[in-house]
Amino acid sequence: MAKGFSAYDSALMFSNSFKILLTEHMLERTTGNYEKFTLLIPAMVNGAFACELFLKALLEVPLRGHKLYNDLFCKLDLSTAQEIETVAIECYKKKKNTIVNSEQFISNFKTIERSFEEFRYFYESQNNSEMKVYSIDFLEVLVFSLRAICEQKFGIRPVQD
Repeated sequence: MAKGFSAYDSALMFSNSFKILLTEHMLERTTGNYEKFTLLIPAMVNGAFACELFLKALLEVPLRGHKLYNDLFCKLDLSTAQEIETVAIECYKKKKNTIVNSEQFISNFKTIERSFEEFRYFYESQNNSEMKVYSIDFLEVLVFSLRAICEQKFGIRPVQD
């Protein structure tokens, strides 16, 4: 048995932080409370890192890397990747009342692939000719879906809220 926390246990911690930060951000969107409104960036960092850790927990062979789609998702066995896609698409439909197909799922996934790195260093200048649009809805659905799949596979931990 491994000592310390697993990738799954760590993912739960960052997933919980994502949920708290995102909830606070969403509550303050209409009030203009700058301190809580700006929690979006830390929420995105925590959400992206939670996804990375959940994906690493699901991999058969431990890998390094932060690219959610190419480094991690594409390295999963086919049945796990298909389960993630199916659960995320269904979750998107139920939680966001939005229907996405497989191509949209992959496109959204590729868009947030480097979110952990990009939001962690968002203050650094970016190539202005390349404007990216991030979907907090997709990240939220992906975190929720990956967490649900990991809970089913590894069990619910006492770490959660």
